[in-house]
Amino acid sequence: MKTTSIRNCQSCGKRFNDCDIVYFVPLDNNIVCPECAYKHDSREKRIVEGENTCSPATIRYNTLIEILRDGGVTPTHVERRFLMWFSTWDNETATTLGELLEKCLKVGGKGEQ
Repeated sequence: MKTTSIRNCQSCGKRFNDCDIVYFVPLDNNIVCPECAYKHDSREKRIVEGENTCSPATIRYNTLIEILRDGGVTPTHVERRFLMWFSTWDNETATTLGELLEKCLKVGGKGEQ
């Protein structure tokens, strides 16, 4: 995933934290927060560079949260703790979970019939 050093949403001004998943909007040539990104059809994920290197687990966790947000789901505290734990697993397993979440959300959370 590409990185950005932009620290605020260039649409609403929201402050970004290190390792947050944000979006580049080619139409406006702006970096925006997830809430502002949903207004645009064309967007590309970016990760906010910080003073410290983002761990792979942090990147996987933030990516899984964004997959849920893209599907219109706001995870509860317990669900966030589960995803945080799951993100510490290897990259292949976390990628499989991400693909499964996307698939389930695309068919209305019902899975394949």
